[in-house]
Amino acid sequence: MSALTSLIEELKRRNVARVLTAYTVGSFVILQLCDILFPAMGISDEAIGIVLGVLIIGLPITGIFSWMYEITPDGLKRTREVSSEESIAGTTGQRINSIIIVLLSLALGFFAWEYFNHPENEVTGPVAVQEPAETAENMPAEKRLPLARTPVADTRPSIAVLPFVNMSSDEDNVYFSDGLSEEILNLLAQRPELRVAGRTSSFFYKGKNVNLTEIGETLAVDHILEGSVRKSGSKVRITAQLISASDGFHLWSKTFDRKLDDIFAVQDEIAGEVTRAMEVTLLSDGINAFEQVTTNAEAYDLYLRGRNALYDRGEDNVRLSTRLFSQAIALDPEYTPAYLDLAVAELLLNWNYGARNVEESLAAAKAALDKAERLGPLNSEYYAVLGLYHSNAAGVDDANVPEAEAAFEKAISLNANDVRAYMWWATLVSSAFSDRAEEAMALNAESRRLDPLNRVANGNYAGYLSDVGRFEEAIAFLNRMIQVDPEYNFYRSIRTMLYLSLYDFVNLANSLGAMDKADLRYPFIVYQLFLQFHDTQRLREALDQIPTDNPSIEFVQLAELSDNATPAELKAEAEVLLLKPDPDFYAYPLLSGLLEHGEYDLTRRLIENARPGFSSPTPSAAPSNGADPRFLYLTTIHRLGQTSRARDYARKLLAVHENVPYLGMRGKGIADAMCHLVLGNQELAIESLYAAYQAGWAGYYPDIERNPVWADIIMDPRVQALKASIDEKLDSQRPAVYASLRQQGLISAL
Repeated sequence: MSALTSLIEELKRRNVARVLTAYTVGSFVILQLCDILFPAMGISDEAIGIVLGVLIIGLPITGIFSWMYEITPDGLKRTREVSSEESIAGTTGQRINSIIIVLLSLALGFFAWEYFNHPENEVTGPVAVQEPAETAENMPAEKRLPLARTPVADTRPSIAVLPFVNMSSDEDNVYFSDGLSEEILNLLAQRPELRVAGRTSSFFYKGKNVNLTEIGETLAVDHILEGSVRKSGSKVRITAQLISASDGFHLWSKTFDRKLDDIFAVQDEIAGEVTRAMEVTLLSDGINAFEQVTTNAEAYDLYLRGRNALYDRGEDNVRLSTRLFSQAIALDPEYTPAYLDLAVAELLLNWNYGARNVEESLAAAKAALDKAERLGPLNSEYYAVLGLYHSNAAGVDDANVPEAEAAFEKAISLNANDVRAYMWWATLVSSAFSDRAEEAMALNAESRRLDPLNRVANGNYAGYLSDVGRFEEAIAFLNRMIQVDPEYNFYRSIRTMLYLSLYDFVNLANSLGAMDKADLRYPFIVYQLFLQFHDTQRLREALDQIPTDNPSIEFVQLAELSDNATPAELKAEAEVLLLKPDPDFYAYPLLSGLLEHGEYDLTRRLIENARPGFSSPTPSAAPSNGADPRFLYLTTIHRLGQTSRARDYARKLLAVHENVPYLGMRGKGIADAMCHLVLGNQELAIESLYAAYQAGWAGYYPDIERNPVWADIIMDPRVQALKASIDEKLDSQRPAVYASLRQQGLISAL
């Protein structure tokens, strides 16, 4: 027997290999326990390195010890002092084998725990949704929504920053981990060399166990940054890791232990190391989303809380965000980002929720923007919010439109990754220019390319599809988004409005029950539905179910007053509204009733009080955001005998609507026919009326019966025949519509 063979046999007999195996597996278990327990005990990561060093040193010592000593029934003895009869090495070896099995089981348990609790390895389960039945996860591949595909090649390195996990003992600190994640995202987005997925898309995966490769494919990014945050008092520990989305390979990871006073420096450091790990060739010096940041840790904390509330949306949350931003500003009056987000919140309170009148909203936003302008820097964020301000102001005075466009263009020139600038610009173009629908879609496509799961951008996209007559595509897109993001009620809301604009009342009724009754649009949809069917009894019943705090209920109640009040009551209400400016257009629901009773001059005064631009010799023919009084104003000046002005305006409206579809949420309906009547072309008016009907229009009762512009032809046999056809169409849908509404508990069985 050779010397090597003899040595191996002796190592086996003395259980040296078994001891070293048990030691190695046991060391792994110890390190895993340290990795879990040390952060919870506030022990730094350096301590884990020390433990590892001690275990490595102990490995050869353990091997030597197991060679030199043996366990016997009388205790531990030197191996050379133990006779072959006295040795129990075989029994000891079996015991060591049992220990190894136990330790391996523990090690495998740690492996399994890490695998199934680590975001990059977990697989999404099916999401339960009301309708449609298919979920995003079990949808057949051919039906999956190509959320992030773009027709324009973009070869820049790309990254998504997932929300860092809150590992603090206080669950309320989630706002801090979210805010830190977004700050790093914003820093990276300032880099023109990078394409950075927008916040909405990245944060869509918050709390969801989705495989990182799937996230990369959905967001069309090559890299994913994820991590965790542990905040304790004035100290914070941030762990970040950069992962290749295609194969899950870890490209870089690091743990940062800092005081809160150093939080901005560590954000810069993480962003810098990430770009280096991605091997990006940087074209600019330094990474700073905001040159003007606060040094006040409490102000920063309030700002993050405010931004978290702002992103959560809802009137109460947005109101809360204004208070938190104001408190942050009180602590640091030179904190630019707080002023900018305060301006956004003020604008949303009016635009999204009707919770503040437009003059108050614009004044508060302007004050915050002016302060941000004085403080600087005048970066992309500033110009995007400035554009939003002018967009909202355009609802009162369309002279703001070019200023808004200039601001958005400047924002994008400073940061090509600014999702909000693209999205807000698209909204402005679509609402202010009916002939620029394709341009609005292109801007919207860019925002969705950068932020594929952005709820606002996707909801707007469905509207833009409607604007160009692609109705089936719009509904299919909304159905898919309901599958992908079932928690977002606006998709159901806009789908219901689209059915209304298509006069598809059966699908509207089926969709209405899925809407939130607190939705701003719900009262309008209910009102329009029963107005189409000429059923005031059912209308009252359905409106009684709407929460009284729904901001839109007052408008609908005024509309009911317009339908049922006497001329004297209408005039009294109108005179009250004329006592002060009406930028929110509370008078709008009264206009049809006033026109019906011949109160043309009073109607004109109400419109010009709400929209001063209409008093000019040539009012704007562009569609306006919110209530659109253009055709009521056309009727008014026509009936007042302003013939030349009315005809000029009718020609402008015809030109604006040349390529606008009859149906859809911003469809022209029978607007062309009205213009032809004002121009004295009754035959063209009837032709246009029938063209609208052939396209699917069926709004005789709300659009014709009460509008005096139709007085000269309403009794024409062809118009009466059209009315009969519409009645037949409504009667054919009524049983299914009412049955659906009864089944959903929206009306009684009367």
